[in-house]
Amino acid sequence: MKPFIGFVKRFKDLGLKIPDGYKAIEELTAMRLIIPRTIDGQRLYELTPTGMDKLGRRVFHKGRGGLEHRYFIGKIMEHYQNQQGFALLEKDDIDLVIHKEDKSLAIQMETGKSDIQANLLKLGRYKADHKYCLATNRETEVLIKDILQEHFLPDRESIQVAFVKDFLQSPPIL
Repeated sequence: MKPFIGFVKRFKDLGLKIPDGYKAIEELTAMRLIIPRTIDGQRLYELTPTGMDKLGRRVFHKGRGGLEHRYFIGKIMEHYQNQQGFALLEKDDIDLVIHKEDKSLAIQMETGKSDIQANLLKLGRYKADHKYCLATNRETEVLIKDILQEHFLPDRESIQVAFVKDFLQSPPIL
C-alpha cells in the first residue's frame, strides 16, 4: 500500500522486529508475491499479479503507471509542494501539473513502456508555461528526442526533454 516507505519505518508500523521483517520480505519474494526493484538507488518492492491475487483485493495507487513512474512523480510533487507550489496529479490526462501563482508546469513521465508519441501529443496540446517530458532511463530519453524531431506535434518546440534525475537535481523555478 505504501511502497516508498523505508523498511525500518514499515517494520515498526507493522509491529515487527527488524530481523523478522527482513525474513518476511525474503519469504514473500521466494513465494513470488513481491518482486524487488532498485529505483534511484533504493530497494523497493512491488506486488506481483500473484501477490495481488493472494491479497484478495485490488490495490489502488494515486496516479497511474508502475512503481518507477509513481516514484519519480512523487519526488517531483514533493519538491514543488515544499516550494509552495500547487501540484495536481493527472490533470487533463497529463501526469503532473504544477501551478504557482500565475505560472504552470506540465510533466509527462516516460519509462519507455507506454505510447510516447501519444503522450507527447497530449503534452503539446496542453496549455502550460513550461512543458517537460521526463525519461526514467537514457534510452527512453533518446527515443523521446527522436520522436519529437521526426514527427510534427503541436507546440513541439516548447517541450523540453530531460532525464528525470537531471531534472530533480535542478528543477525549474516557477
